[in-house]
Formats: sequence, C-alpha cells, structure tokens
Amino acid sequence: MKMRKLSAAVALATLSLGMLSTGCDVEIDDDDGYYDDDDGGAGVGVGNTGDAAFYATVDRGVVLNTDLGEGAGVFVEYTEGGVWTVWTSCDSLQSDLSCLWDIHVSSQAPIAADSVDVYDSEPEDFAETYSDYDLSFYTETIYDRDAVSFVTQPKALVQIEVVLDGFSEPAYLRWSFNGEVQPGAPFGPVVFQPDAP
Repeated sequence: MKMRKLSAAVALATLSLGMLSTGCDVEIDDDDGYYDDDDGGAGVGVGNTGDAAFYATVDRGVVLNTDLGEGAGVFVEYTEGGVWTVWTSCDSLQSDLSCLWDIHVSSQAPIAADSVDVYDSEPEDFAETYSDYDLSFYTETIYDRDAVSFVTQPKALVQIEVVLDGFSEPAYLRWSFNGEVQPGAPFGPVVFQPDAP
C-alpha cells in the first residue's frame, strides 16, 4: 500500500469529489424526538487552541454507516451516558492509498481514565491521553475502519480536530444532525454538543 502524497490542487479536487460521493447512510436508534435548542455555552470553547471553532450538534443514538474502502471520512457518534465513538474510513479501493489519520480530542469534562478503547485497528494504531481532558488517536486506515471510544460526562462538549496525511481536514468529518448525515465542517476544530444526555 502506497502512502498518500497529494499536491494542493489534487487534494482540493479529491476533497470536492469526496464530498459529493460519501456513500453514507444513517440508522437512527433513538425515537424520543428530544432536541435541545440551547447552544450549551457555544463560544466558550474547549481546550486551549485560541482559535475559533465550528460548533455542531450531534444526534444521540445514531449509528453511521459507509462502504468501507470506498470513501475517506471520520465519523462521530454519541450514545446515551456520555459515550463517544470516532471511527475512520479510507478510499483505498479507489485510490490504492492509505489514509494517515490523527484525531485530536479535547473534552469540556474529564474523559474517564479507563474508558479509552481502540478497536477494529491494526497493531500500529494507538490512542494517547495527554491530560484528563485530552486524547489523540493515530491510525493508518486502508480497507476497513479503525475506531476509538471514550466516555465523558453526559452532554459535555467535545472538540475534535482531524488531520489527514499531515493537513487539517475538518471537511472529512461526518456526524448526524436532525437525522441527516452532515457533509463535513467548513473549518476546524469542530466542537460537538450532543442533542440529549
């Protein structure tokens, strides 16, 4: 498997095409209809980046799906009780390349120390915690998915920064909002607020 090295023009073209053909679908597991219009302190920020962040609401209880190997993306899921899952895919079947993902997470509330779990991964994929509030997940994704899960206080804000092959790429983020898969963020990092605890 070759490592991905793209010029800026090729990367922009790839990103544009990828956003048009993500192949994602949504499976909603939560029918309670609850939606909280409160922005949960948007503008407060998470972490110490000093940069502006994009704020997004993520539906609780939604499972995202994609055709593995057909499209590159970082998928964010939230379930009841403060459980977060972030998983990756790559367009390796089309590009014959791997995706080197660095996913940086900062939480408004502490991440439970024993809750960080890396799965569906290869031996070289790993997660590191830097404080009670911060972790990073490093993975090379090819034809399958690689995932990390962690637990925070229910409904706490979680900031996610996505780096693909050394470049900040918030447009590759996917999450569900009001039952619809969102096609990435215009800029990052992205601060997610669950719609329900």
